[in-house]
Amino acid sequence: MPNRHAGRRLPLNDGFVRLGAELRRIRETAGKTTREMQKPGGKFYGSGSISNVEGGYTQPSPELIKVYARLGGSYTDLMALLDKAKRTAQPAARTEFAQDDEFDRQLLDLRSEPLLLRRGYVVDLQEDTVHLDSNGAPNRNVYRTSVRPLSPNARYFVFRYGHENDPRRGVASAQAGAACEIELTEENDEGVVYVVINFGNGKLDEFGRYTFTWVINIASSEPSQPYYAVHTRSQIRHLITRVQFEPPALPNSMWWFRGTDPFENRMEPAVDHVLDLNPTNFYLREFYDVNTELCGLAWRWNY
Repeated sequence: MPNRHAGRRLPLNDGFVRLGAELRRIRETAGKTTREMQKPGGKFYGSGSISNVEGGYTQPSPELIKVYARLGGSYTDLMALLDKAKRTAQPAARTEFAQDDEFDRQLLDLRSEPLLLRRGYVVDLQEDTVHLDSNGAPNRNVYRTSVRPLSPNARYFVFRYGHENDPRRGVASAQAGAACEIELTEENDEGVVYVVINFGNGKLDEFGRYTFTWVINIASSEPSQPYYAVHTRSQIRHLITRVQFEPPALPNSMWWFRGTDPFENRMEPAVDHVLDLNPTNFYLREFYDVNTELCGLAWRWNY
């Protein structure tokens, strides 16, 4: 229900006021009026609806947040402000990952089940950059991740990596970058490494997030499969996937894919998924609100 005081309508709370002010700043910087906020389908939002959101009187939908992101805002920052405002609106409510003493205790154990550790945080942003050498072999993958903890005890980020064309032990190794430490590395007989990163010693930003980096070094001359895929086991708000090619191992076609089917659009591109080739041989695709899906970039080699 609207928040009213002495017959006067009030904003939902200070969190929504802050979010609304940031949305208004983005819109005005883009030179748009409240009547010029266009929906993806081509229609326009009502001016009154936009004014209510920017005044902090109503809660914006994730779809509306994406509209502001296309005007130059940061989707992950805006969604973090929205989450914070929603938590302020219901201070007594538990999160969807309701915490209990046993759950909190297990978050402190780096050998807890990966799915349990992942429940301790939300990935707001993940940036993956894959470097392929002149033979088409991956030699280094660089990652940057921002996570927002859902529990004070959340501190372990987990992932797996394996080189599909060279399933030997010792091919892939993890290296910690900024603001994190590698606490555990295990490898199976197919060369897939399981890594636990401790991000809990870093500093929280203004949105309540830890940001850290790490690298996967790859010691193999085997060419890559003609795709780079991220298989998510939990939600990633904003995923940026990049691939850098080095001549002469270049693609003659590039496209992006996303779906729950591991082979959907990965081997054959949908018409509207094709990317233009460019002389830098550097390609990227951004994905939003990825959850238990497979997505990434695929290509055909030029040989």
